[in-house]
Amino acid sequence: MNRRQIFGLPKLIAQFGLIAFIFRLFTWKYCGTSVNVDQRVRILERYIDQNEKSISEFMKKYEWECELKYHSLRFHKKEQRLCNCVPDTIVKKLLINDTASYSWKALEKKYKNVILHGGRFIPKNCKPFQRVAFVVPFRDRDKHLRMFLNHMHSVLPSQEIEYRFFVIEQDQPQIFNKGTLMNIGYLEISKLYTFDCIIFHDVDLLVEDGRNIYNCYKSPRHIGSHVDKYGYKVFYGGLVGGAISFTPLQFKIVNGYSTGFYGWGGEDDDMQNRHLSLRFRPDVYKRIGVTSTKYQVLRIIEKKLYTKIYANLFVAQENEYRKVKAMCLNNQLDNRIVYLNTTEDCAIECYKDGLCTSFMFKDKCIIYYQLCKKLTFAENTFIYEKKDKLSTIDKEYHKYEGECTLKTFGYQQMNPQECARLCSNDINCLGFSYNFNPKSDYPCFRKASLCTVANIVLRKNDVFRTYVKKFMNIYKSAKGQKFRIRRGDCPEGNIGDRVYPSPSIDECCDKCSQTANCKGFVLYNNKCYMKNIECLNLNPLDGAVFYVLE
Repeated sequence: MNRRQIFGLPKLIAQFGLIAFIFRLFTWKYCGTSVNVDQRVRILERYIDQNEKSISEFMKKYEWECELKYHSLRFHKKEQRLCNCVPDTIVKKLLINDTASYSWKALEKKYKNVILHGGRFIPKNCKPFQRVAFVVPFRDRDKHLRMFLNHMHSVLPSQEIEYRFFVIEQDQPQIFNKGTLMNIGYLEISKLYTFDCIIFHDVDLLVEDGRNIYNCYKSPRHIGSHVDKYGYKVFYGGLVGGAISFTPLQFKIVNGYSTGFYGWGGEDDDMQNRHLSLRFRPDVYKRIGVTSTKYQVLRIIEKKLYTKIYANLFVAQENEYRKVKAMCLNNQLDNRIVYLNTTEDCAIECYKDGLCTSFMFKDKCIIYYQLCKKLTFAENTFIYEKKDKLSTIDKEYHKYEGECTLKTFGYQQMNPQECARLCSNDINCLGFSYNFNPKSDYPCFRKASLCTVANIVLRKNDVFRTYVKKFMNIYKSAKGQKFRIRRGDCPEGNIGDRVYPSPSIDECCDKCSQTANCKGFVLYNNKCYMKNIECLNLNPLDGAVFYVLE
């Protein structure tokens, strides 16, 4: 059972307005995949040797900034010593025994005099700077939870932080919705515990370096990015899954996680896009997120090592459908019958089926592919009609029959409307192909290259449609300037030697506005190149983005 992630050196990967993501350089262990132990240790030691200097430099910078920030607190609160930003008690290299299997009784005995009831720890000899709430979305992984809490309760006290663990478990529906569980954690913990920092943490991640201090920084912090499972390399660009920290304000600004992803994947990529979209589409996520989290808390149990919150979810039936008190009399409508346990399960089944228009649930789930026009009143019987029609996608996309064969950079379980939203808010996405076969596990295929008729093909056993963006994304600078975003390099139109190294996007925007005849700029390899033409034909170049002044 091995899953390790490395926390990276602070590296801004997205600086759009109020929020930026930061990677850190420390190591993690992943519980879930067998990896040769000797090989893993060699890779880990090589990584540490190569990055130790960067880690040490960052820790010095972090400690200086932290001490500077809390200097006034130290001065005014002489009655109790404030905890150190980087305590001497931190253990650099952590020993992880993934073969040990403790019972709950043994773990409770082990931490009897350390952890307070409910999974809370408070330093005895100093006052911490932050109260940290951990949210762990969970279902049917008891062994991982025992291993995780044993490891974390042994590591975190040495960091001199106050913290408490909350495990959020989904009872119904059958399909797991991680994003909604994390939102529930945020909402319910706000009623139970006063916190300055909230960390969303997978149950199968174990940190390997105690210098990675669990707290909130000036920006949302992606705590884990490099996994032993992938040779301590970033799995893909823009990864923000596994473990991430927010202040309550930061989480509120982006309206939390999307509630529209069922099954594996999608909610983390969407969170990355929420931050990137703050400037050029600031209102796009107001409807979907914490505000669309519909649920019922079944019970809250305070155990010795953690607090568990059980919940039923109602996000699909409450957010995606119009509820009509009636039953359909037209037996000739194209439909299929699925035997499921709850209305929410049926709502998800229809939601995932791109061609489904409505459903009815009473002992069984009836999926309709046409809207029923022959309705009659029926007590305790409801027809649920989808709010978002397929036609809504046509406003932003050109539609083609068939699958685009160009390289896919993302595929998830979601309905076509959610797939379209994910693509619309990703500046790297130019379109997507969608498999309308209800048996498809991962129907959404996003494309970073422009799909044309020449590379769209019909599939014999599947019903694919390809959607290509009609409009390019718009970036709005801090000073209100608008730029159209296009992928690729403009080889012509350079304005003299106007090249600026290591800029932010806003700095490039300012330079362009201050430069005579500037029509836009190319941002590539941490440099921006001023241009005096709009450059209709761009050359393909990975990582190059052309910003055209509106």
